Amino acid sequence: MASFDPLDPQSVPPEFTKESTDWLAIFNPRVPRQMDVQLAARFVHDGVICSVKFSADGSLLAVGSDGVVLLYDLVNGAKITCPFESAECDSRSKPNHVRAVTISPDGTLLVAGTEDNLIRVFSIVSFNMTHIHTLAAHTSEVYALSFSASGSILASASGDRTIKIWSIVRDGDETKVVKKYNLQHSLSQSDSNAGFASDSDSVDGSKIAFTSVAIDSSERYVVAGSLDGIVRVWDLSVSQVPPTHNNDGESLSSNVTPSLHLKGHTDSIYGVLFISTSSYSADFGIVSASLDRTLKVWDVRTEGRGEGECVKTLIGHKDSILALSCTSSGRELRLASGSRDGSVRVWDLRKGEPMFGVVGHRDTVTTVDFSHDGQLLASGSGDREVRIWRYTIL
Repeated sequence: MASFDPLDPQSVPPEFTKESTDWLAIFNPRVPRQMDVQLAARFVHDGVICSVKFSADGSLLAVGSDGVVLLYDLVNGAKITCPFESAECDSRSKPNHVRAVTISPDGTLLVAGTEDNLIRVFSIVSFNMTHIHTLAAHTSEVYALSFSASGSILASASGDRTIKIWSIVRDGDETKVVKKYNLQHSLSQSDSNAGFASDSDSVDGSKIAFTSVAIDSSERYVVAGSLDGIVRVWDLSVSQVPPTHNNDGESLSSNVTPSLHLKGHTDSIYGVLFISTSSYSADFGIVSASLDRTLKVWDVRTEGRGEGECVKTLIGHKDSILALSCTSSGRELRLASGSRDGSVRVWDLRKGEPMFGVVGHRDTVTTVDFSHDGQLLASGSGDREVRIWRYTIL
């Protein structure tokens, strides 16, 4: 459905734009506060950029690309390059795409998910990148990774139609990663909730490949987006079978089915996250990004207005949305989205309006990430560039 776009360059007055040599920022004339955007840094690589992630203190940036993970020290300008060989190398020398990277909240671990189905865990203490674990539980490529706020839980999403939940156990200088839960896509008839679709509604079961995942701040809920356009939410506290243990005391995963299925998108979902502010004691919503060119905000509070209701749909991108990030300060909630149209947009989530957009990448924006303080925004693209944007409210 066509709608008015406040960031349409053809209709925005010139005083609400900022143009540089190879990028253009467009500010929403309906937003009362003036803003400024600057390109703080640019990194050019040899392959497509699949994933970017800031460390919690904003000093490090991890980048996943074609067959390589890079770690940038943004303070001192140093860089570590770690090439990945595929576990299934063949004569074609196909690149082992690093689909996902994430950094633990304490800044000591970097985790990478790759096209060869593996998850690799590195210690990055003192800016030294040391491989400590390889996790081989998935049977298809790993698309997304997410740490919990405490860093004690890691979630991985894969094309094998499962979400794995890993427990991060610190024992002195040793870090153990133990699989705890296996989140399945199926939902039994007896467990289905009124108003939500069961997986039997999916015409093609092979489309239930998980592309994105996030853990809420309480570490109780996990949300995932998939190729079938459904947002699934699991409640880890209602697992019918508690995790069992092997002879070494290691946890063996138990299976958990979704407690909520959120339907509304008309195409595949490539980004999900929980949203919260200091004004609330717990996460109260989910945002999802889709190839249908929309962002949807879902109310998933257990009390109040309908649980699982889509309360906002954000429209503006001219093509599929592939990337999503959120930052909060007090009651302020800002969302960043990256699209196949080559643009990055920052939204005022409460008002449901874009604050500004930046056009500079020469290809699809595949990944975005806010720094923890919300002052920096990294974007990665098929044009092989990572750009770091700094925006301020004047």
